[in-house]
Formats: sequence, C-alpha cells, structure tokens
Amino acid sequence: MSNISRRSFLKVGAALSAAAAFGCTKGDEDEVYTPLSPQDDLVFDTEEKVVCSSGAYNCGSRCHHKIHVKNGRMIAMTSAGDVPYDECKELNENNPDEFVHDTLATMSEGRQVQYRACARGYSYISKTYQPDRLKYPLIRDESLGFPKGDIRGFRRATWDEALKKAVDMIVASYNASDDTNIGYVTGTGRQWIHYNLVARFRKKFPWVWFNNNESTGNTDGAKFDSIGGTSKSNSRTDRFNSKFILTWGQDNSSTTFYQVNAYWMETKIREDLKTPIIVISSTYNDAAAMLATGVKVTYKKWQPADITAVLGQETEVYQENYIDGDLPYHSYEITGGATGASTTVQVPAWVACRPATDGALMVAMMYVIYKRGLYDRKFLQDACFGFFKGQEIISTAPAKCQAGMPVWAPHDGKIGDTGDQISTGKTFTGKKMAVPAGYSFEEYLESLEQSTANGGWLSSDGSDDSNKYAGVLNYAARLTGVSADIIEAIAIKYAETKPAFLEAGGGPQRAYNGLEWCWLCFCFAAMCGHTNKRGGGPGMTMYSTPDEMVYEERLSSAWNSGSSRVDPWSGATIATNLSAYPHTAITGNDWRTPEQIAEAVKLETAWYENPQTGESTYPYGMRPNGPIDVSGREKPIQLDCFVVVHANYMVSQANTNKWAVALREHLKSLIVADLHMTPTARYADVVFPIASHFESEYFGDPFIYGPTARFYHGKAIEPMYECWTEEKFEQTLWSKVNDALGISNGDISEGGIPAYFAETARPSGEATYTTRIAPSTYYKELVTENVQTPSWEELKNKGFYDLTIPADKPMVGMRDIIIPGSVDPKTNQEIPEDHKIATSTGRINFFSPFWYLRMQTLKQDPANPASAGFRTATAKYIPNREGYEKFFADIDLKNFTGFTSPNSQRTYKLLYLCNKPRYRAQSVLDNVSMIKNEVKHHGVRMNAIDAAERGIKDGDLVYVYNDRGCIKVHAEVSYRLPPGVVSVEHGVWYRPATDENEQVTIWMCKNKDNKTYEPVKVPVDLGGCANVLTDDCFTLDPTFCVQTLAAQGGPCEVSLTKPE
Repeated sequence: MSNISRRSFLKVGAALSAAAAFGCTKGDEDEVYTPLSPQDDLVFDTEEKVVCSSGAYNCGSRCHHKIHVKNGRMIAMTSAGDVPYDECKELNENNPDEFVHDTLATMSEGRQVQYRACARGYSYISKTYQPDRLKYPLIRDESLGFPKGDIRGFRRATWDEALKKAVDMIVASYNASDDTNIGYVTGTGRQWIHYNLVARFRKKFPWVWFNNNESTGNTDGAKFDSIGGTSKSNSRTDRFNSKFILTWGQDNSSTTFYQVNAYWMETKIREDLKTPIIVISSTYNDAAAMLATGVKVTYKKWQPADITAVLGQETEVYQENYIDGDLPYHSYEITGGATGASTTVQVPAWVACRPATDGALMVAMMYVIYKRGLYDRKFLQDACFGFFKGQEIISTAPAKCQAGMPVWAPHDGKIGDTGDQISTGKTFTGKKMAVPAGYSFEEYLESLEQSTANGGWLSSDGSDDSNKYAGVLNYAARLTGVSADIIEAIAIKYAETKPAFLEAGGGPQRAYNGLEWCWLCFCFAAMCGHTNKRGGGPGMTMYSTPDEMVYEERLSSAWNSGSSRVDPWSGATIATNLSAYPHTAITGNDWRTPEQIAEAVKLETAWYENPQTGESTYPYGMRPNGPIDVSGREKPIQLDCFVVVHANYMVSQANTNKWAVALREHLKSLIVADLHMTPTARYADVVFPIASHFESEYFGDPFIYGPTARFYHGKAIEPMYECWTEEKFEQTLWSKVNDALGISNGDISEGGIPAYFAETARPSGEATYTTRIAPSTYYKELVTENVQTPSWEELKNKGFYDLTIPADKPMVGMRDIIIPGSVDPKTNQEIPEDHKIATSTGRINFFSPFWYLRMQTLKQDPANPASAGFRTATAKYIPNREGYEKFFADIDLKNFTGFTSPNSQRTYKLLYLCNKPRYRAQSVLDNVSMIKNEVKHHGVRMNAIDAAERGIKDGDLVYVYNDRGCIKVHAEVSYRLPPGVVSVEHGVWYRPATDENEQVTIWMCKNKDNKTYEPVKVPVDLGGCANVLTDDCFTLDPTFCVQTLAAQGGPCEVSLTKPE
C-alpha cells in the first residue's frame, strides 16, 4: 500500500465504486470504466453562488429552494427566508381574528407565506449525488449471459451507439406494425417541448397511449361526465370561510399535492377559528392526530314515517358576509320522519373506514340526507341532472365537439323514452333528455331499502323490515366499520352546516372502485348545495385548483417554441390503462374482450363531422388514413416497444411480479431514460442517463406546479458525467426516429418566453407577449387590479412568485358555470362556451347520458367483475373486486369467514392498504440515503389484535402475501389501523430475493380469456414493494377514463413463516 500514489488510489477507489454499482464492462475488454477521472490541477472557486430552484419530482407543491453552489458542486439548500418576514408577518399577533381576515386579505399586496421544503425537498441534492446515479449509456448484451433484470447484463456504450440502437428498435417496431405496437410514457420528467416531435410521429403512426395517472386518475375519470373535466375547486384559502371541514382520505401534514400550505392553514383554522374538522381515513394519519377536532352533533332520532317536502314553502338561506349577488342555499319545511327524541352524538376526530368501502359510507350518509329531506332541491333541479325520477331537460352542453369532453354521443340512441334521438359523433347540445326509469339517484337510494337478496341493504331474513332506515345504516356499519350513529351524525352535520367543505383526497380513489367514490363526492357536495359556494366546493381537493382562473393564459407547453408548435396531444392513439400494461403485453388485450378493443380502436381513430363547421374532424387528432380495424387479430394490441422516460412503473403500478414477467419474457424492446438504475431500468435493452433538474434550466408549469405560483429553475451545476438533459435526449431521439421514417421535424428550437407571459397564444404557437405575468380578468375583477407581477427577467432573478388569493375574496371554481340554461341571469347574456360546464347535459350529472350510451357497446358483465366496461351510468357504490363483502359466508355480512381465493384456495382475513408516505413521491427517493437513514421504514403496520392472533411481535420479520406475490419485511404493531387492516407503504423499490429458498407460488392470469389463472414461481420481494400485492385487473373504459392503480382494499395475510 505504501507504494500506491494518492492519484492511483483514487482511480482504484472510483473504479471499484463503478463496478459495485453496475458491474459494467465495455464489450469484450476487461477494463472497468470509472465515472470520473481524478485531476491534480483542480482550480478552486472561492465564490459561492445561490441559484433559485424548487422541488421538481412528482410533488405538486413545488417548495421553493435556494441552491448554494461552490466549486461547481451543490453544497447546501435553504428554503427559509425566500419571503422576507416583513412580507408575511401577522398584522396583529395578539388578535387571531384580525390575523385571519386582515393578513390573508392583504396577501395580494405582497404579504405571502413561506413555501418551505419538507424532508423530500431537502433530499434532492443527495438524490443528485447518489452513487447509483446513471453515468453513461448502457446497452444490454446477451453475450454476457445474464437475464433481463440482472444489471450484470449491461455494457457501457457511447451516446451514438445507444441512440442508434434505440432508433433501430423503434423503427423495427413500426415496420412490423399492426398500428398498435409502440408504447410511450413519461413519469416525473419536467419538460414538454419534446412532445412537438412526438406529436409529429403520432400524427402519422398511431401508438399505444396509457390513459393513466397514479396520483389522481380516478378523480379525473370521475369528473369526465359528472362535473366536467375542466371543472375546478375553490382557491386554497377559501377553507377559512368554511364552518365545517370533512377531510376524507387526505393527510395535509404529508400530502401537499396541489394544496400548498394546507396544513399551515388548517392549523390556523383549528386554533384560531375553532372550526370543527373530521378526518375519515383507513389509517390514523397525522392529519387526524394534529388537525382533527371531532364534533358534537345534536339531532332528533329517526322514527319510521313518510316524509313530505312542503315545496311551496321554500326559503333561501344566505351565508354570512356574502358579497352582493352570491348564490344562496335553499331549504324546505319537512314533515314526518325525524320525530324521535333529541340525541347528541360525539363524532371522534378520526373516523376509521375500511379500505375501499368509502363509497358505501358516503352512500349511507346521502341516504340519511335524502330521508331527512336535508338536500337542496332547487339546486338539484336547476343545476343537476339525474337526481330526481323522470327529470326532463334540454342539454346546454358546449356545442364545440372535442374529444376531451363528453359533449358528443359515443353511440346512437336517445336518453329516456321522451328524449331526442342522437347520432354517434353529434353533440348533445339542444337535445331533449329524460332520466330513464330506474336510473335516477333517488331510485338508487330507495333501492337500498330492499333485501340483500334483491341487491338492497336490508337483512334477507326480514328482521329490518319494521325499521328500514335503521336496517340500511346497520348494513353500512357492518360493511365500513363506522357505527350507524356516527354515519347519521356526520351526514346531518355536513348537510346542515352552511358552508361546509368536503376535502376529498387521493387515498380512497386509488382503488378498483375509486372512480365511483369520486363521482359520489361530487354528488354529495351538490346534494347539499355546497358546490358553488364560498367555503364549500364541488367535493374535490387534489388536481383541481383554479389556476387558469388566476392567470390570463395557459398552454399545454411551458415553453413556446416557435411557429411549428403543434398540439402535444394530437395524433392517433390507442388508449389503454397503464395498470393493465403487463396483461396487455402478455395477452394482447387489457382485460377488454377483442370485440370491445376493436370497437374502441375504430372510435379512437375515426372521423366525425364537426357540428359547427360541417367539416370532418377527428376528435383525437388527425388520422389521414381513416379508422384502424384490429378485429380478428391474435393480439388486438401488439406491444413490441416501450419507451419510458423518468418513470419507474414496475414499482409504481399494480402487480409487480406480472410486470417482471411481461418485461422479461414478452416485450421485444424496452428503452429507459432516467437518473438512476431503477427496478424498471434493470429490464431495459437500452438505458440513457438523464440530468437532474439542478442540471438544466426551465420554467414551472402549473399543470404540475401549485396553482397560483410560478417558478423559474436556474441551472445550479453542469450535467454530470455523460448525462444529457431530458430536452436534448428527447429532441435527439425523436428527430432521428422521424428522420428514419421520413417525417419532417419542423422547427424544434428550444427556449423562448414562457407561455404565461403571452397575452394571446394560438395552436400555431404565435403569440403576443407582455413584459409581465398577466393576471386573469377574473382575478382583477374579484381581487384587485393593483397587483405588481414580475417580468420574465425579474422572475428569473427571484425564482418564485405567488399571486395570492385572499380568504375574503376567494375564487369559487364553479361559481360562474353552474347557471341554469345557457343565459346568465345577472347579465341576460349567453354564457360563453368556456364557461359552460363541460358535461353531456351542461349540468352536474348524477346520471350520465354519455356513459348510458357508451355502455351500449362497453358494459361490464355484472356476474364477472374481471370483465371490462363501464360499471354504472348512475352514481352509486360499487363493491371492490375482491372487497370486504367477499369475506363473509352470507350476503347480510354477519358470518365472517375471510376471503377464500378461487385460484389458490387460500383464505385471507386481512385487507391491505398501500398508503403514500411523507418521505417519498411515488417511488422517487427510495434509493436516497439521506431519506432511508433518517426515516424509519415501517414495513407492514398492523393492529395489535391481529398481531397477537398470529403470534407476531413488534419488529418481527414477517411475510405479507396474497395470490399475486409475497414481501418479507418487519412488522410494526400499532393501533393506528383498525383491526383487520394492514398497511404497506407505496413506492418501496422491488428487490427480489436471489436465494432459491425464498421462492413462492403465485397465481397469474396470462390468458386472453381474462379468466384462467396459472401457478407461477416468483422470488419473495425483500424490499417491501407494495405493488407486489396489488391487482392489475382494472377494467374501466380507457378510451374516456383516466384511471389509477387499485392500491386499496384487497385481501392478504401476514405470517411468521413463508406461505406454502
């Protein structure tokens, strides 16, 4: 050792690090490549610079960062101090009321709150410098003798070699194409400019599009024809106007997705305003511990009687401090029903609901409101459709036929016996509609008073017939785990408190039946008239804030890249669900039948007549060659090539073991570009190293960012190693692909002024620019015209700007679009197209005409939950595919036996919950040492009662398993979960065991009949990847439904021994 120089020692150390990380060699040579070459002539920079940045990886809050750089290396990150104290301090620290009303009211004049980083944000520097950072392109070399999934099968390559390999694979897939064989997805990447090139490819050659969003997919899908895909919630500070907050499946202490500073605001609401807050969740999260208050509710007990609403005695109830012209609530005198003695129920701060039964709990509450007559009848009549039996309307849907809106008919037919006939592709505008018999929401609520043998909620032995009201609530209590009196009390509190805010989060919607729960949320708010009120809202939180109401212009690209810019979402695509990707790659279908897929592909690639111009237009883009016919093919969707950018779907999507089989045995080509060697990248044929967001410059697009904030990300350091920025990689790859296929790339120049500085913008990309960010007309009318927004150069220098919306002048997301008919009664003018609610009726739909017609060709078989198709045209509770109802031997839910698998014949007595932790964003950061060393990973959390029954103690190493896989992790015994429920955190990387003794048998559907399951041997996952357990059978209509993975409510077991 004494003969080794310092330089040689550094070279050897670097080489060993590279070998440990990748084990990569260059071809047949034995030389191990080092990530860096040591230098003896280093020049030290004595100047420290500070660069503005923000959290950029899959977190909607986008905390503001200041990156301290010295000697070309990031040395520190600060978050505090980005807003001077004088700009955000309380005006009167001794008067909480003055703080709430005065400080927030003057935020638009410069008083702002901090956007400070959490542990995730502070870990980004560590993420950038992780030792498993990809340093150069890699190509899988079969001659090395290692299977896909083993990193020893890669060799180092040059960029030219790797790009040629990737282009050749894409072109080969096209040349062998049946029009449906190329898939492309992006994950946590930041840039949109590359879609200019992608769109050009798609305009000529269709590919598979994964209509999926693992964070908010079912919320988006439910919005489609219930409240409209363009609908928005109220501004964040409007929660200060609420008199009651019902937080459902949301933890604002850790999940700040699109809800910046929600935890800070609700802390003030609890402490200063004493507003009651209730948290409904399957786990005792930190919001329940630190924000929830509980509430006492006094009401008259129910006695069986007929209810009659005295319609002639309607009264209007205005909220306190409402500005002139704001919309009222309506109430009625009710006779019958609530004639019992008064009772007081103490609703606890945390209401524990079993996973994937949230829809049943909400239906039970809506049943209480309906039976007690607490709903807003006038709002339901004037602004909604489908609540009442036989309701007739004339549709006021927007006349413009667009693919992203359910304003055109997907099938010939009519809505109700007295409705007008409508043809496929024609808009619903002006058409008469009537709710068909049996499809109204009130008929659904009344159907609960039938026996369980007939689909209702009353005991089949007739014991509930004397008090059907109590029978319905008792069934709901057995199913959800929430007692009948708590259900009743929360329903009454939400209906009678005006205004009340339903803060519906992302937890319950991440389930097989999550879309229907989201639809019920919208209906729950509408039923009580909260939808368009200050302090209320439409029943959603995530992904729903009114950013375009704040700023004048919003484009689908953060950068305007010149006159050649095309709509990034145009072009022909074959839509499927990303959770179904493994099944699609293996079988050629995505749980739909071949006939259903053929019909959908024709619809997605067809031409329709534009009702405004009479011209033939294609709702999804331009498809010159007409519709594609895939009927009769062995594989209707032939996936040969998959391009993945900044995404780790093997971990973040359902059924990880099935992903491994699909990527290893069925996919011909996988191209991955990422920062790290993720579990997904291990199965790739070509891997490209991408620079981090600290190594490039870009502008913050609020499609991903907070709704009122604008960010500029300066380049803190140069791209490390041989990494390219995402923009350079995408532009180079798709330019080469387009060149090889003879497609013009047009002008792909990078840069320019961000679109939010554009006064006007057109699809061509032409724009007239202002010198400053332009607040919207709505903002200037509602809040203030005297707002000093930054210029482009000022934003670059400061890095951050937030156009604050004060609490006493909130933006009500649906204030101006829920107006009866097509004429604004305040102005007597026709409502502009972009202000009409974008549904098939122009109203909030309890019953959806669009889904009613769509189900004529794509309807799920009720006897087979694994069959594809939309499940209901009326908002209702849909049981989970492997839901709690199947844990009982009887339909009345009184004889618990556990869930017995029809495939393995195993019996499972626990429900799993895959919750998102506070120290990861999807799977991002699981490999970061700063996070893993500082935060305890809980493995599997389970109730102490369940642990004792299985002889499990806190800290024991246990197996968590079901028919889809098995993980081996430590147990955390806790009372933070109700009995019968276990929690495994989402996003842990898949780390399969190499020991042959750690193998288990699972059951996997690899047959295109979607029914046949076969045993498969797979390794136990030692990392604790939650999606080893989750179900990939997600069967909604991917043509029109954005979806998410089914991460809640499936069966599992926990054992000290490996399952046989």
